[in-house]
Order: sequence, then C-alpha cells, then structure tokens
Amino acid sequence: MSSFSGIVQEFIWNTKHSQQQGLIASYHEYILVYTKPASNEYPNFNSKGGNIIAGAMKKISKKNGASDFTFPAGVRCEVNHEIEFKDMWGDVETVEIVNGEFRVKDKKTVQEMTLRAGWTQKKQMEDYFYSNKTVYDTKGQVVKEFFFNSTGKLKCLKERSKITPNSILDQFGTVSQATQELSDIIGKNKFNQPKPYLLIKYLLEFCTEDEDIVLDSFAGSGSTGHAVLSYNYDGEKKLKFIIIELEDYAESITAERVKRVIKGYGEGSKAVEGTGGSFDYYELGISLFKEDKNLNEEVGVDKIREYIYYTETRQNLTKTKSDKAKYLLDTYNGTGYYFYYEKDELTCLDYNTLSIVKEQAEQYIIYADLCLLDKEYMLEKNIIFKKIPRDIKRF
Repeated sequence: MSSFSGIVQEFIWNTKHSQQQGLIASYHEYILVYTKPASNEYPNFNSKGGNIIAGAMKKISKKNGASDFTFPAGVRCEVNHEIEFKDMWGDVETVEIVNGEFRVKDKKTVQEMTLRAGWTQKKQMEDYFYSNKTVYDTKGQVVKEFFFNSTGKLKCLKERSKITPNSILDQFGTVSQATQELSDIIGKNKFNQPKPYLLIKYLLEFCTEDEDIVLDSFAGSGSTGHAVLSYNYDGEKKLKFIIIELEDYAESITAERVKRVIKGYGEGSKAVEGTGGSFDYYELGISLFKEDKNLNEEVGVDKIREYIYYTETRQNLTKTKSDKAKYLLDTYNGTGYYFYYEKDELTCLDYNTLSIVKEQAEQYIIYADLCLLDKEYMLEKNIIFKKIPRDIKRF
C-alpha cells in the first residue's frame, strides 16, 4: 500500500468487536488517505492553512429555531448585477424579510434590513457586525467575513484551523454500536459490520470543501449518506453524495436508511429529528453493451441516441426526434450529430443516403453500419463516419 505515489496516511480504526475466537483477535481496520494527483500539499491538514467557506444558516426546526437578525447596509453579496430578494426565499434553508428591503447594488446591500432564518452563528454575527474585536467560531477558527451568496443565503468566510488528526481512530463508535444504530433507524436487519456514521463524518471534516460531492462505491448500510446528511445539518458545509450498492439490500437497507435519516426516525424519548435534504434512488437498467462489446439493441433506440450524443458532446440530448430529421441527434458547437440506425436492417452512408442530413453545419459526425463515401469527398465536406458497434453478420 505504501508504494502508491498518492498515499498520504493510513488510519487505523479500532473496531472494538466483542471477543473473537482464534489465535489473534482482530480489532482494527485500515482507512487509506490519498490524493490524486500526488501532492505534498494537503490544505486541510497541519501542513497548510488557508480559508474555508461555510454555511451560516440551516433548516428551521425545533432544535434550531428561527430568529431575527438585523444586518447593516453594505454587506457583500455575490451577484454581478442589481437584484432584490423579496418576501421569502430558499428551499430547505428559508430566509424571510421582517423589516427593510434586501436590495443589492454594486455587490453590496443597499440598506439596513432584518431577516428571519435558522442562523447557526448568531453570536459570531453580532460580534462581526457590531463590535471591533476578532471573531472566532466554536472551533477557534477566525471569522473573516459574513456575506450573502448569489441565492441570498448567508455564508461565513473563515481562516482554516490547522488539523493534525491522530492515526488511531478509537473515539467514533464501535461495530456493535453501529449495528444498534442501524437497527434503531430501520429495525431488525441482517447487515454485518456497518460503519459508524460519526467515523465517516469526522473524515469528511478535513477531506472535503463546501459543495464537494462525496462518492461511496460500496455503500453497504448507507453510513456515508447518513454522515453527509448529518454534516450538512450542522451547517458547516453543504456536501452532496453519490452512493452505490449492487447487493439485494440496496433498497431495503441502504436507501431506506437515508430516507429515514432525512425524515426522522424513532418514537417518544428515542425520536431523532430528520436532517432534511433530498435523495433520489435509481436502479441500473439494461446494459447498453453486450459482453462482446457490441450494442445491446434491446435497450431501445432512444437510450442509444442519448448515449451516443452524450459521449460525443458531454451534453444531455434534449432535442425532440422528428419525422423530417429522424436521424439527427442535434447540432452542437458547429457539428451536426447523426445516428443513421435501423434495428432490423443495415444502414449504409453513401451519396444517396446523404439526404439524411437536414441541418447545415460546419462539420458532420455520422454513425452508420457501413460507409461507401470517398475519403476525399468526406474530407472536403467535413464528414466524419463512425461505425455503429453491432454484429452485422446476423443481417
């Protein structure tokens, strides 16, 4: 492991299993930290300071109630034009005007105004706007500025504290605690060895920036999704996540846990408030390609067209297919993209079938089974032929 050029450190997580049988009881797992590409600078660790932008408000709830705060004129706002926010805005984190007007000119608020929201750093806001002393957050980091982003939400620019994490992680829960935690959320289940979400949440603190996307390709019980939602609820950063699970419990355990964490779970004295947020669940469809790398035509022509266009342009195909130009995908950046395809017959690009081209463009990329056009002619007309990957022997 240490031979990998991007390796930063190996953490050891003390899993604290119940007594195990065998010659040596295994009570630990490794967590690898690496960068890509390899670098000697790790901004979130002790080697470097810098700035961090964090949220200063979150969803209004019983735990974090709404309150009013009066902002002086001249607060910076990240917009490049004059704008006015009216009444109430925001989806999960709402902001409401109580008094005054929220108008922005020359990237600054025009007048004093009172706003109502679920502020997370109200004491720091009071010190920053109405005193001359140095302001610190709850972690001892210097608050350099409170400002509004382009959507009218309050953000906090802080001087990043230097972090020196311990290589032994033994204060973030055990496997048995994580197992009980999972049962509290979704009920009895047969999932073995879930990770404590607090362990993942701790790692997120110094391995992410605001608005980062966290990827977990082996989601298991959904601890990573739980950790991101909890982190966002605390209001320090706003992260997104993609979690992937191929086992048969993906919906009943992985996705179900995330849904319940968002909405809240438990009853009575054991009730846990939801973090809020959103989550979309998708299942894999039929593979676009067979094992022999030929096109799987059973997925349907619309999906194939979308795939071809995206691989060529990295854009979603939004143009509606028409009878007059049935083979045209769309024209993008001066190039016309065509998918000359029929499921039950071969297509051949020749001088007669060039009539499929319906929109003038600087260049044409045309997919078909065969091509009989002369190379010099294609070069003259800026035509690029690409063969449709399918088994033509069956025709």
